[in-house]
Amino acid sequence: MIMKKSRRSAAGFTLIEVIVATAVFALVFVGLLQMLDSSTRVSKVESALADTQENVRYAAYHLVRTARMVGGTNLPLARNDTSFQWVSLQVYDNQSGTFTDDFSGTHTLMPGSDVLTLRGFFEQTPYFVLPANVDVSSGSVVITEQPVSPNGVIQELLPVADKKGIVLMGRNQYAVATVNGAGVISGTAPNRTLQIAFQGGQSDIWQALNADGTYVAPTFQVYRVGILQDYTYYVNPDGELRRWRAGPSGGTDEPVAQNIGSLQVALGLDINHDGSLSASEWFHSATTPGAPSNSDAASAAPLGLRITVLGRTPFPVMGWVQPTATFSVEDMTVPTGDSRRAKWRTLQVQAALRDFVL
Repeated sequence: MIMKKSRRSAAGFTLIEVIVATAVFALVFVGLLQMLDSSTRVSKVESALADTQENVRYAAYHLVRTARMVGGTNLPLARNDTSFQWVSLQVYDNQSGTFTDDFSGTHTLMPGSDVLTLRGFFEQTPYFVLPANVDVSSGSVVITEQPVSPNGVIQELLPVADKKGIVLMGRNQYAVATVNGAGVISGTAPNRTLQIAFQGGQSDIWQALNADGTYVAPTFQVYRVGILQDYTYYVNPDGELRRWRAGPSGGTDEPVAQNIGSLQVALGLDINHDGSLSASEWFHSATTPGAPSNSDAASAAPLGLRITVLGRTPFPVMGWVQPTATFSVEDMTVPTGDSRRAKWRTLQVQAALRDFVL
């Protein structure tokens, strides 16, 4: 006997059933897409925050490591003779627009960020020299690879670029001149020599670091010679911490860290010479209200440099406004606009400055 299929089983799904199934599937699919999009956005923000935190950490410890090497070997923090002059470092508070470096180069800044200039022997420790190898009349010094000090350590001779500063050091005395031409290394290790030509009276930043702001050929015996570097740190409008280094052709401008929103600095000066820093002995610059007097700044014992690096995600985060409390750092101005809609991270470190001879 032949069985016949029912009309209902042969008909399949009705149009209404197909529409309902499609709508349910669409709702589920849209929900999955929204969940995936939300998860992607969260992942993007968290990844950017992790990068920002790492950049902030690197920038802060890079700065503090360099700051610990400022000055030294008779180079003072500041001097106050005929006029006040910062020597080893300088803080420019809450700058905006542009900044001019020590060789008249112009750099565009993140508004409201500090600018920090550090001077010291960052690339090579000072050399020991024999006084007889320093000819101040002709402007020449010869440095031997073999040590001239009792420590017996071979001196590492490195090339010296034109337009760097050279510090001639005696006992509690110093004079700063300008390297004139590239240093010449000759001979065979370990008996090589480095000859450096220098010149005074060049009207550049190096001459300004001398007493009275002018170079005077030293009459004291020179026992050490150091090649001085000038680093300036600032944040540009693209959120990049950069370092300008003095050198030939006006110096070089180098990136240090990205996703940086601001740099804030305070200098600790022991005005009352009690060996510690009170809250009133931290200053944001030498020119802002409440800053130390010129005589105080030149005679105080510098104990610390407080550095705060603020990082931010490179894009706004939907529905987010960074709390104002985040920006309660030194005398920082609270950012406005899209920068507040980014997520920020902050790290503050403190560099204990070396003993200075003032």
